[in-house]
Amino acid sequence: MTKADQEAERGARRRFWRAAAIGGLLALPVFYWMVNGGQLNPFHAEPFSGFYDAQAHSLLDLHWDVPAKDVTFEGFRIDGKTYLYYGPVPAVLRMPVLAITDSLDGKLTQVSMLAAFAVALVFVSRLSWRIRRLVRGDAPVSRLEMLSVGGYVFLIATGSVVFFLASRTLVYHETELWGAALALAAYDAILGFLTEPSRRWVLLAGLWGTLAFLTRASVGAGPLVALAIVLVVVVLRRLRTRRLDAPGRWLAVPEGAGTNAMIGWIAAAIVVPVVLYAYVNYSRFGSFFGLPIEKQVYSGFNLARKRALADNGGSLFGLKFLPTQLLQFLRPDALRLDGLFPWIKFPGPATVVGDVTFDTRDWTSSIPATMPALTLLGLGGVVVLVRRAGAAVLRAPFIAALAGALGMLTIAFVANRYMSDALPAIVLASLVGLHVLLAALSRTPRPNWARFAGVAVVVLAVVSLWVNFALAITYQRALDPASSAIRTGFVGFQQDVDDRLPGGPRGSARVGVELPEHGSLGDLFVLGNCGGLYWSDSRVWFPLERGEGAGHFRLRVRFRPVTGVQEPLLSLGSGAEQNVLSVTYVQGGKARFALDSPVAPRTLVSRSVTITPGRPYALDVVLDSRSGQVLVKLGGDTVLDAITFLVSGDRATIGATSDPADPARFSGTIQELPVRTPLCDFVRSRYGVGSSS
Repeated sequence: MTKADQEAERGARRRFWRAAAIGGLLALPVFYWMVNGGQLNPFHAEPFSGFYDAQAHSLLDLHWDVPAKDVTFEGFRIDGKTYLYYGPVPAVLRMPVLAITDSLDGKLTQVSMLAAFAVALVFVSRLSWRIRRLVRGDAPVSRLEMLSVGGYVFLIATGSVVFFLASRTLVYHETELWGAALALAAYDAILGFLTEPSRRWVLLAGLWGTLAFLTRASVGAGPLVALAIVLVVVVLRRLRTRRLDAPGRWLAVPEGAGTNAMIGWIAAAIVVPVVLYAYVNYSRFGSFFGLPIEKQVYSGFNLARKRALADNGGSLFGLKFLPTQLLQFLRPDALRLDGLFPWIKFPGPATVVGDVTFDTRDWTSSIPATMPALTLLGLGGVVVLVRRAGAAVLRAPFIAALAGALGMLTIAFVANRYMSDALPAIVLASLVGLHVLLAALSRTPRPNWARFAGVAVVVLAVVSLWVNFALAITYQRALDPASSAIRTGFVGFQQDVDDRLPGGPRGSARVGVELPEHGSLGDLFVLGNCGGLYWSDSRVWFPLERGEGAGHFRLRVRFRPVTGVQEPLLSLGSGAEQNVLSVTYVQGGKARFALDSPVAPRTLVSRSVTITPGRPYALDVVLDSRSGQVLVKLGGDTVLDAITFLVSGDRATIGATSDPADPARFSGTIQELPVRTPLCDFVRSRYGVGSSS
C-alpha cells in the first residue's frame, strides 16, 4: 500500500468514526433521560438496583454470601447463607468505588448502565468498520455513508432492545446490557483475529469473552462457541483430510490461526472462562454448572414458580420451551395500537405452544415488531453471509452469536429484555446488510432494488424509534414503575394529551361500587363517587388515586403520649370484623404504629419514630381492602408500608374502634381532612361516567 493509499485510508477511517461518534453522542442524552426516569440525578436509588452493591461488599470481605435482606426473594438460601446467581462482573466493576464509600449503595446502577451503553456503542462502531472493510474494501466514505453509519449507531442506541433496557434500572436490565456489550467487544476481537491472526487478538477475545460469560452466561457463551469453531477448524486442518478441511474453507478461517502457539492460546481463551465460571458457581451453590432453583427464596412462596417447577420436573430449562419462545420473538404482529399516548402497546401474554408450564410471561414484543429496520437489514445480511465469499469470515461469529441467543429460548420465562441476548447476532447480520446496501447505492446508476430497500430501511428505522420509545416509556411509567405515583402521573399525562386532541375521549372508563374481576390493558375504573380511581394492566387493578371509598384518610393529629399506652387512631369495619390502626407510646418520646386485622396473619408494626407532644402532624393513612395495601405516612415520612389481608369495608371510625363496648379512645386531638382526587374527577368528567352508590 502506497503512502497515498495509507493516507486515504486514515482519512476514510476518521470520517467513518466521526459519523459513528456523532450518532452515539446524539443518542446519549436520550438514553440518559430514559435510564434516569426523567430525573437529573444519576445517583437516585430504585428498588431492585442494589444487588450488585451487596455482592461487591461481600467480595471486598472475601466471601460470596450476601445479607438476605439486601437481595429479598432473589437470594438462594444454602446452608444458612444467602447467595446471588448473577454473574459477578458488574459487582467487581463497583468494588473500587464501594471500597472507599458505602454512601452510593443502591445508587450506581444508572451509572453502570451508562457505562455499558457506551461500551456497546463503541464496539458496534468498531464492528461496523471491520464489516465495511470486508464487504466494501477500501471504497471511499461518502456523505451518504457517514449519515448512514451515524444513523445506524443512533438506531441501535434508541431504536432497539438497548433502549428498552433503559426503561428500568433493575439488576436484570443491567445484567442484560453488560452481557450484550461485552459480547459485542468479544466478537470485535474475534473478527480481528480472523482477519489478521495474532496473539494480541486471541488475548482480547479471551478477556472480553470471559467478562461476558461471567456476566450473563447465555449471551457470553456465544464468543466461546466462536472460538471453539475456530479451534475445531484448525485442528481438522492438521489432519490433512480434504473432506474435513471443507468446513474451514467455508468459514474462511485463516491459515495463520493454525500454528501450535495459536492453538494453545485459542484453547486457553475457551478453557479459562469456563473454569472461572465453574469456580464461581461451585463457591456459591456447590455445583460446577447447576443452579438449585428450588433453593431460591422466591421458589418457596410463589405459586406460579411452584407450579412451573412441579409441571417441569423441578427444572425451568429445556428445549420444550423453544417453540413458544420462537413464536413470540419472531412473530411480526407482536404489537397493539392504542387510542392513548404513546399509541402503541404490548400485546397480550405469549401464546404457549405445547403442554408446557411457564414460570413468567412478562410484557413482551418481538424482534421484527420492535426492530423492523434491523430485521430487514439482517435478512439481507444473512443472504450475503451464505452466498458471498467475501463475507465468509463472519460466518463463524454469526453462527456463534445465534448459539448465544439460544439460551434465552430454552427457559420458562418470556420477557422483552431477553431480546438483548440476540443483539450480537442482530448487529452482525444487519451491519452486513447495511454495508452491502450502501455499496449498491454508491454504484452508478443505482439499482432500483437498492433505492427501494434504502427508502424502506429509513421508514422502518423511524418506526423502530417510536415503537421502542413507546414500549420503554409505558413499561417504565405504567406497567412496572418504581412507585405508584409514577403510574398516576403517566396516566394523567395520557389524559391531558388526549384531551387536547380532537375526537376524544379515547380509551375506556367505567364506574361501579366493586372492582371488576378483569379489565383490558389501560382500562380505568371509577369507584363510586370518586372514592377511588383504578387502572388495569389486564391482570391487576392498580390504584391511581384513593379517596375514602378506597380506604384513604388524611388526618391532622396532636399526640399526648403516655408511655406504655396503646390508643386507636382509626378503624375500618364493625364489631370484631374491623381493621384497627393504633399508636403505642414508648420511652424516649417515641411511638410505634400498628395495624391489626382479624384476617391478617400477623400484626404489622412500624419502626419507632420521634413525636413532639402538642405539635400538629399530618397523618396520611391508606387501608385498601381491595389491594391489601397498608400505608402510613407521618408528616410525609413513610413509617409503615406493607401488603396484607384486610377486612372489607370503607366506613371509618376516627379516634376509636367501631365496637361500642371498647372504651379505648385517642387521648390527643384528631381531625379528619378532605381527600382530593383531581385525576378521578377529570376522568369522570371526560368520559361522562356518573357516580355509582
